[in-house]
Amino acid sequence: QGKGFTKMGNLDSRHNTCAQMLMGWQRGLSLDIGNINKQYT
Repeated sequence: QGKGFTKMGNLDSRHNTCAQMLMGWQRGLSLDIGNINKQYT
């Protein structure tokens, strides 16, 4: 049982970091688009 729980914990932490990276990437992308819009308008 203990091993199963640690495996689930590892999966959860891996998923969380992946989601955080995705959110940060989306935020950075929207910032880049905002900067490009400022340059061309």
